[in-house]
Amino acid sequence: MTYYAGEFDEFMSTLESYAEEESGSTEGLDGYCDAWKTAANNTEFWNAQSSVVYNDYEQPTFTYINQIGIKYSVTHAALYDTAIVDGLGSSSSSLGGMFKATNKAFTEDVNGASGNNVTINGKYHVDEYVWLAKFLDIRESKSSSKNVEAYKSMLESDGSVKDWSSGVTVKGPDGDDVTIKCNYISSSD
Repeated sequence: MTYYAGEFDEFMSTLESYAEEESGSTEGLDGYCDAWKTAANNTEFWNAQSSVVYNDYEQPTFTYINQIGIKYSVTHAALYDTAIVDGLGSSSSSLGGMFKATNKAFTEDVNGASGNNVTINGKYHVDEYVWLAKFLDIRESKSSSKNVEAYKSMLESDGSVKDWSSGVTVKGPDGDDVTIKCNYISSSD
């Protein structure tokens, strides 16, 4: 199956040259946005993008999630965001390194308000929101991402996550307050 219909062919040599030079120039890229609009209507192109995102970010992130038993979406989102922004490697400033440093910080069981304990090193049971708060502290010290502030603003001072049923105000990437309203439907399955 061919995923690529050639929407960007006319720009490839220019883009490769700019990449090699580490240039941010857009000279010679007239029509590039139109190419994206065309590609956006190409189902095979979307499928290829989805496949790359799944294989390169989602699947590796779920390996970490499943390793310690993370349950909540806010923690999933924080790890996924870290993978995309900071990378998946094992350096101290990537998801792997930050995950390892977070786990290493716990040397005893720690209770909290989440209702879900993650299992660290097969022996310590740590409340998921307590774990997330520590992870975010570590990420904040290792990353320049503004997203850390947004995730931290979702946590209450008692270690619980804000009630989203009537909306929650968080810090957006630009530092401004953003109110998000979500309808949560629980299932008894």
